[in-house]
Amino acid sequence: MKIYHCSGFECEKQLPTTLEDLFNQSDVLYDIDGSEKKLNVTYVRYFDQYLKEQAIYNEEETGVPFYHIAALLILMKHGGQIDASRLYYNDTKEFMNAFNTQDIPEAISIFKSK
Repeated sequence: MKIYHCSGFECEKQLPTTLEDLFNQSDVLYDIDGSEKKLNVTYVRYFDQYLKEQAIYNEEETGVPFYHIAALLILMKHGGQIDASRLYYNDTKEFMNAFNTQDIPEAISIFKSK
């Protein structure tokens, strides 16, 4: 598996009545078996605070917002073999099970090298 690009952003409201500003989006562009694919992960922004409170990830220490590596971490756990191109997480337990925390240093290194 070759990683071309990973990034993310905090979603912003498009209309005053939407809840988009409660979510983050993370994307990774990669190649698996000669096929270029993109994985898009949308998750509740609160999870970033949860990771910090649980001493799992601290953006201030790494200098990398978690939304830049979230999709990459999920992809790494599954070895690039994800059938969906878009994933959505609104449950803390499900989100925490979607990636391996021990992969975080490697994901940060990959992100910084791209």
